[in-house]
Amino acid sequence: MGKFDSLMKGMAGGLGESIGIRDGQSTLPTYSSGGYDAPKTDFVRNRSVGEIDPTEVIPDPKQPRKHFNEEEIERLSADIAARGQLQPIRVRWSADHGKWLIIAGERRWRAVTKAGLSRITCMFIDREMSESEIRAEQLVENLLREDLNGMEEARSFATLMELNGWNATELSQQINVSKGKVSKALSLLKLPEELQARIEGGEISPSTAYELAKVKDEKAQAQLAERAASGEMTQLDVAKVSARPKSSGGKRRSTNEMIKTSDNVRVTITARRDLGEQGLLNALLEAAEIIRARSKKKAA
Repeated sequence: MGKFDSLMKGMAGGLGESIGIRDGQSTLPTYSSGGYDAPKTDFVRNRSVGEIDPTEVIPDPKQPRKHFNEEEIERLSADIAARGQLQPIRVRWSADHGKWLIIAGERRWRAVTKAGLSRITCMFIDREMSESEIRAEQLVENLLREDLNGMEEARSFATLMELNGWNATELSQQINVSKGKVSKALSLLKLPEELQARIEGGEISPSTAYELAKVKDEKAQAQLAERAASGEMTQLDVAKVSARPKSSGGKRRSTNEMIKTSDNVRVTITARRDLGEQGLLNALLEAAEIIRARSKKKAA
């Protein structure tokens, strides 16, 4: 046994405690120098990473993502069985459950479990985390992976806003998501529960549901939803219907809004229909995104 291996073996107990592995839960893997000279680089080892029995880990009951594609889990399971787990999951200790709760990586945990592996690599967060901190991390990871369906995303946004007392603008700034995306997602929560269930089940896309939310007449809304779910109408078709101006005394209402900023810049919004306050806001947000994209293109 080499000097490095002897040193690592002697440190195993203390190192296990430092990464949050409790007695009877796990043992550390052995390390070897590998018999080669690694380049001298400036790096720090992450001592919070270790292995544990997958049965000591459970999903977080409050995880925003509830639906998982079983085919994807099967493919990932086969890959992990062949090549091993390439990325650790993030877990935190829960005294209430007597287990490590998954913060991020439930899909990988499911795949490891399905593959029948006896160990799972984890990054152990052995400190107190606020409810807001946990939900924000889970939400951002799911958004980056595009793992949430429309309703899961909407409920996650609403939960974070409630936990922190944020409005839509503050939420968008905190998680780096456009306010337009937040507003569209939150509009889904105003739909009847039966329509929310159809969105969650994949019968109606979130983009189509957003257009449905603009329709105030519930009967018309339900009819449009049925036609969209059956494939008779596309998202664009529903958008055209929801954008039709409402007649008032036989006269078509239009929008002609002029906004003057503090530095005397005038912004004019015109439309052949009544946009309403939310429509004006959406138009301004979209215009800002177009200008931002144009600036990035010029800078590239």
